[in-house]
Amino acid sequence: MIWRSFVAMGDSFTEGLSDAYPDGSYRGWADLVAARLAVEHGPDFGYANLAIRGKLLDQIIDDQLEPTLAMSPGLVSFAGGGNDVLRPRVDAHALVARMEPMVAQLREQGTDVVLFRFADVTAHLPGQRMLSPRAAILNDGATMLGEKYGAYRRWEQDKALPAGESFDASFEDLARDRFILGDPVRVSEEIARYRERLGVTTMIFRLQWPGMDHEKVMRSIRLLGHKVLLKFLSS
Repeated sequence: MIWRSFVAMGDSFTEGLSDAYPDGSYRGWADLVAARLAVEHGPDFGYANLAIRGKLLDQIIDDQLEPTLAMSPGLVSFAGGGNDVLRPRVDAHALVARMEPMVAQLREQGTDVVLFRFADVTAHLPGQRMLSPRAAILNDGATMLGEKYGAYRRWEQDKALPAGESFDASFEDLARDRFILGDPVRVSEEIARYRERLGVTTMIFRLQWPGMDHEKVMRSIRLLGHKVLLKFLSS
């Protein structure tokens, strides 16, 4: 496929920090990719690098998604969340959930999206035991976002949705009253909400999704059993 335009969203990784041109301005991988795509497409190829160092994931989406959508690019790259995982408190599952509606909006207008996984550099950083699991969640989320709805479309599961709905809807709209997602605290809160509002006494959980590694499935089962269900058995 030959893209006619490319927009790069993100933080310092995409801005090109520490990868400078001779004049001191930053180059980075995005400029190199754009230069190659321009060779393929021709002189009217469009490119914008919106990435800014230090940005948190919410800031990237809030500041960069709207102008990206306005440009209707053929290709978008997104790398974010790295600055979030360095903070003392962060819900990595919530970061993944925040990314999904962004991807849905881009795909709805026909834009191809590249999501980045993070290299594991936590062994060289203080707080490795805290940072490594967070980075792993973001990496798993990036992989699963790219596979889950693609698999659903191949299976024509969108035909099972109510009239007027599709898998291109935002994550919040799709998940509302359909899925319970998050860390043990968030899942426990959602179960309690269903029990209080609907009088639910029995629930069936599906913990495996397309593209999900078997060990991740087993970890989810253990978390559900040890960190969530035991609370309700004792209440």
